[in-house]
Amino acid sequence: MATLALVVRSLHAPNKILKPVQDLAIKHVDYGVKPEHYTLVGNALLRTLKKGLGAQYTNEVRDAWVEAFRMLARIMKDAAYGTGANMKGAA
Repeated sequence: MATLALVVRSLHAPNKILKPVQDLAIKHVDYGVKPEHYTLVGNALLRTLKKGLGAQYTNEVRDAWVEAFRMLARIMKDAAYGTGANMKGAA
């Protein structure tokens, strides 16, 4: 969650978060995280945001979060598993 908060605060300067996100991804491998788990986490995040934001959870908000999470997942999977991992799972 701390890394996700860092990502949100740093969307205007993504180069500042690249190294911490990559480091976190490598740690995730030790926890048993597989490339396909990123899709499950992304879906859970969207459900949580929808419930928490209520009427403020518009299509525009959803689309922005989908794009942000996909970018984050792509960076993390590349760091942890190499570029081929992005073909596994939608996120």
